[in-house]
Amino acid sequence: NAVVQGRLERHGATPARIAPGGREQGGVDETAMATQPAEHMAGGLWMVAVWLVGWIVAGAVILGLAPRASRRVTQALREHTLVAPLLGVALLVGLPVLALLLLITVVGIPLGLLTGLLLLALLLLGGLATAMSLGDAVVERKAPARTWQRIVATALALILLFALGLLPYVGWLVWLLALLFGVGAIVLAGFGGGGPGGAAAGGWRAALT
Repeated sequence: NAVVQGRLERHGATPARIAPGGREQGGVDETAMATQPAEHMAGGLWMVAVWLVGWIVAGAVILGLAPRASRRVTQALREHTLVAPLLGVALLVGLPVLALLLLITVVGIPLGLLTGLLLLALLLLGGLATAMSLGDAVVERKAPARTWQRIVATALALILLFALGLLPYVGWLVWLLALLFGVGAIVLAGFGGGGPGGAAAGGWRAALT
């Protein structure tokens, strides 16, 4: 028995259902929603495609300009698969706290800003490092691969990660794991965890202790 004096706006894929006793004096504006989700989805996919191309280009540049350094990162992740994500968690939790404490001390503001920049760099490169590691795991199973082969493999790994990242409910978990593995691998490689031989493989442990 409700009476609406103004004009109603209905957004939905089906017409509005008004009870027999209800009255709408101003009428009802029906706005079809059937095409709007498709438009939003198309816009979202377009943004994902732009990000994907950007990451592929970034990966190609890194692999082309720093093949040895990137290989150390991928080797570190393959050799320390279990350690890398644990280290990634510690860094992503500890670095923001450390940066905040340094900023609070005033004297440590420069170090706090540098810590923040380091955290930002790790966040940007973590997922890409995991994609490179996945690519190298395929093309470098028996021998070192050519740079173009690593670029193609990394591009395919990025496409896979982006596709998994679009999955409902679990997409965010895919990117979180990729970030944790990649961040840990980068730091392990920086401490010598991705080099050949037993001494290099244990270099990060010596550096941490």
